Amino acid sequence: MCEMGRTLRRRKWLKAQQACINQHKKSYQQLFSWLRSNGFTMITKLKPALFKDTGRGLMACESVSAGQVIVSLPRNLLITSETVKRSYLLPLLQLYNKELTPEETLSIFVMCEKARGQKSPWLQYFDIIPEFYSTPAYFSQEAIKELPYSLQENVQIQICCLQRSYQKLKGLLLQIENFFPEVKGQLTFKDYRWAWFTVNTRCVYLRAACKGENEGSFALAPFLDLLNHSSHVQVKAGMNQENNCYEIVTLTPFSKYSQVFINYGNHDNRRLLLEYGFILPSNPNDIIQFSSEEIKCAFEKYDQLHVTDEKLSFLRERKLLSSMGCSQEGMTWNLVAALKLLSVRKHSREFWNMVVYEEVELSQQEQKKVAECARFILVNKLKEYEKKAVPKKKSYENLRESFHVRLAQALCREEQNIILKILKELE
Repeated sequence: MCEMGRTLRRRKWLKAQQACINQHKKSYQQLFSWLRSNGFTMITKLKPALFKDTGRGLMACESVSAGQVIVSLPRNLLITSETVKRSYLLPLLQLYNKELTPEETLSIFVMCEKARGQKSPWLQYFDIIPEFYSTPAYFSQEAIKELPYSLQENVQIQICCLQRSYQKLKGLLLQIENFFPEVKGQLTFKDYRWAWFTVNTRCVYLRAACKGENEGSFALAPFLDLLNHSSHVQVKAGMNQENNCYEIVTLTPFSKYSQVFINYGNHDNRRLLLEYGFILPSNPNDIIQFSSEEIKCAFEKYDQLHVTDEKLSFLRERKLLSSMGCSQEGMTWNLVAALKLLSVRKHSREFWNMVVYEEVELSQQEQKKVAECARFILVNKLKEYEKKAVPKKKSYENLRESFHVRLAQALCREEQNIILKILKELE
């Protein structure tokens, strides 16, 4: 009976998965039909596909060479601040007495258009956007606790900023509901969070066309935002003034049937998770930051207590207390500078300056102490990850929460591996 129950559940799951895939295919067909009717032409043959490591992305239907345009999107298909200003929302925005950021302006528009459903000219685009994101702002408190402590703080700051932004906009949103009853009850904080992350995770940057113009703006770019990120590819992107299209030119070739990527920027895994909701294994841009408190702890253990605060003040004045960390390449220059300062006994700011900027060579004993202090800081950091690595016998509320926990744990493992690598090199 138990075996039959499992088989039945699996059949239901497979049926649901197939229904989901069929719905996605239908949504993409409708998207491409809508894109073509608005002037979009497929220059390079790409099609949506599901990939094992990255999920949904775009696959090359033919070989793609370096220097080739992979996407060319007409300006009228971009959702920008100008799009919002030309919309039905303009009179209400003009009456609103609080200044809106570009992200807030786009988020309000996206939220309203999603709520309008069939009345929205952007319906086919919003139909392919996920209902939830895997950014930590969507995590349960249990899942957030699986993140490194400093990242937990950043998540809470981000959530608080979102809540403050929503509170600031509530008066405007109420006015929109009064004027447009079809959106009533669909402009909640939950809806705003979805809209904000839709903008934050999918926007492209538009540079100002002329030097005399104001700074560039952001835009949502249908179809283009199906391209996933890789730190190993390079692209050029921007408006082509001749054809009035936003274009992406790949500087990296792709073989037929492979996934085509773009590069979001040189982001470490913490930034990628916080802002986009994913991490990269062995991310070359990954850097583990150490706080001034962690450095102070090392100073208090290995240094003369009466000079600890003065040395920290010295580092702070020279802006060396930031960017103290380690990557796959080793410890950052700022961290090494702090460790060198910690290792010397001579009480002279002039001498400290020479030590930090490598104008004096450390003795063998001092070099040994630098390595000793580095091990102390790294081992202390490692303990944080080891606590989180303890298996927990827990049933999660749903598959999404379980996925969020695994994502947080994967981030910790990536950072743990970097520390272990550097500790091995210090042996």
